[in-house]
Parts: sequence; structure tokens; C-alpha cells
Amino acid sequence: SAEFLFALIKEDNTTMDNITGGVKITSGGTQTDNYCVDIKWSSSNTNVIANYGSVTRPAYGEDPLEVTLTATLSWYSGYDTMAQYGMAEPTVGAMPANRTVELTLTVQPYTEQEIAAAKAGVEAELAKITAEMFKESGASGKDDPAADLSNVTYDLQLPSSGYGYSDTWSSNNEAITINYLRGKVNRPGIGENDVTGISLTITITKDGYSASKTFDNITVKAVTQEE
Repeated sequence: SAEFLFALIKEDNTTMDNITGGVKITSGGTQTDNYCVDIKWSSSNTNVIANYGSVTRPAYGEDPLEVTLTATLSWYSGYDTMAQYGMAEPTVGAMPANRTVELTLTVQPYTEQEIAAAKAGVEAELAKITAEMFKESGASGKDDPAADLSNVTYDLQLPSSGYGYSDTWSSNNEAITINYLRGKVNRPGIGENDVTGISLTITITKDGYSASKTFDNITVKAVTQEE
């Protein structure tokens, strides 16, 4: 039944009409230990509940969203072998092909209280991110020293927030391109002008709340003849 399957996947959620966190599903199939059944899951809206179980909740003030999870059940492929050695009861008969059960889950938006708590946390994390936290990455013979943002010649190791927060860095200039927490520096060639006025922005997100902080006036130096 839908209720039985929900009990298998609910994680910290309590009812199907009040989903606020991830569920334990996988599109590749899951074997239940006690019932020797393979269950393959699919979601009607993977932007809200992904096929691997992560949940993206609506923003504060938005309406709840209904998502249908479809479970396709079949006997575990090793069931008969397990029954032969007394590890499972023999099957009464073959499970009908493509037997499916649908669960309708309602994903709830963030609450005012959750947003207030997330805002306080995000703003505290942003306050901790300073220019002094940028490090040079790949400077020969150095152990990631502090970077001088007015004189950038090496890739940058970008600072990050604490556990439970999601960080996204962005750049306004191709002289520094972003790969997660690494700023790849693309220096102008010999005789070319330095690249000035670069801005790097970190956006920190938690529980549906996001805020940003920008570091301006960063300069990438051109390669010199001496180098």
C-alpha cells in the first residue's frame, strides 16, 4: 500500500501531506531487507522531488506543491536462491509485471520562522567572509598564502561558509572564472593591460533564504617579461 511504502522512505517526514525534507528513494532500485522486493521510483516533478530523493521546497509565501512518486515493484532477483537456502519464504507466485503504486506527497513551503532563522544564519556567515580569507592557489613553493586582490597573479582559493550552508561564487569578468571554490585566473599576455575592476560575489543559501556579498576592484596582473 502507499502507506507501507511511505513508511519505508519517509526519513524525518511524518505524513505524506507535510513533506519538508528528503525522502529515501533511488531511481536505480532499492532492495528492502525484510521483503526481498526491488522498488524503482520515479517522480512526476524532479524539480521538487528528485529521483534520488532530495526535496526542493517552495519559497516562503508560495503554495504547497503536490508530487506523485511512482513505485514499480518486482521480486528481488536473488529471492529464489535465498528461499532455497532458507533465508526467505518461497514465493507464492510471480509478482505481476510492472506492478506500480503511486504516492501523492505534498511539499510544504518554508515558514516565516524558518526564513527568519535562515536569514540570521546567512548574514552571520557573510560577515565572516573577508578579503583576507582569499588564498593564492598554485603559487610555486608556497603553502596557499593570503592573496593580494589588487595584484592577482595566481589562481584563487575562495573562502566558504560553514556546515549546512550552500555557497555559489560568481565573477563579472573572464579574467577570473569560477570552478566551485577555485577562481581560475586568466592573465593578460606580455605587453597587454592589467584587468581591473573585477568583482567576485559569494551567495550563501540556507533553507530558502539567500544573500550575497561582493568583493570589488580586484586586479589581475598581466604576465611580465621577467616571468
